[in-house]
Amino acid sequence: MGCCSDPAAKMREHLSGLSGWTP
Repeated sequence: MGCCSDPAAKMREHLSGLSGWTP
């Protein structure tokens, strides 16, 4: 799952709580 691929995807995963990469 492209986490660091698109800013929208990063925010989406972050809001979803699937962020394994704390910003």
